[in-house]
Amino acid sequence: MIVWIGVLPWVSGCGSSPGDPSGTISGRVTYAGQPVQQGVVTFYSSELGVGISEELQEGGQYKTNTPIPTGSYVVTVLPPEQPPSMEEELVVEIAPVKDIPEKYRDPSQSGLKLEVTQGDNSFDIDMTK
Repeated sequence: MIVWIGVLPWVSGCGSSPGDPSGTISGRVTYAGQPVQQGVVTFYSSELGVGISEELQEGGQYKTNTPIPTGSYVVTVLPPEQPPSMEEELVVEIAPVKDIPEKYRDPSQSGLKLEVTQGDNSFDIDMTK
């Protein structure tokens, strides 16, 4: 299990201060050329101490609605979280998703990096095995 699961609530929605250079990100996530229908894209900058996550929409599309500071970000793609059942302990479970390989879930192995510039940024992710 990846540590990012516990980080997601903290990561989502971290933004920049008014007046600081910032940008938004949009793109499409595919696996072997096919759109990934469920999941979460995360962008995190350890240098800046900020990040953001967005759920995938129809056709594998995503868009950050909250601007984030310009800078270098590591990108991961995570499966969607499954809500806990009422009979079990409150444990976050990950849905089994075969179109998000393990390496893209780990920030140290994903190989995905983005330099966010001021304004709109486009970043498509085509995952392979």
